[in-house]
Formats: sequence, C-alpha cells, structure tokens
Amino acid sequence: MGRTGAGSKGQDKSALVFEILKRPDGSFDVFRNAELADSHVPDRWLEDQLIKYGICGKEYRDVRKELEESGKVRLEFGS
Repeated sequence: MGRTGAGSKGQDKSALVFEILKRPDGSFDVFRNAELADSHVPDRWLEDQLIKYGICGKEYRDVRKELEESGKVRLEFGS
C-alpha cells in the first residue's frame, strides 16, 4: 500500500512518508520520513498512535489489513 501523487518521482521533499513495521514480538515500529517516531507500540495501542498522525477510518483498516498480510506498510502523503 503506497499512496503518492500522480507523476511523482522518488520521494518529494514536501511529502510525508510513514512506514509501519510489525516486529517479531507483535508490536509495531512507526517511522515518519525515515526517522523512528514510535517504537514497540503494542497492538492494542496502534490505532491510537496512528490517529495522532491522521491515519484513521478506512485508511486505518487498510493499514491493518496490509500489516496482517505482509507485516509492513508504506504511506506517502503530499507531493
């Protein structure tokens, strides 16, 4: 799952990029623009953590689905 503006090439300086990775212990690490923003987030708190970044509703459900399938998600906002 990646979201990027049409015609974008690489990572734009104004883009906001989140990467969410599932750890072997079942917790999550959240990276914002390649910097660790949250570490070892328990599964039950992931939704609350992502809401503070504006990731909620259908977008959150899509994130959860992809995390279950592949263990990682990359989201790009802006262009």
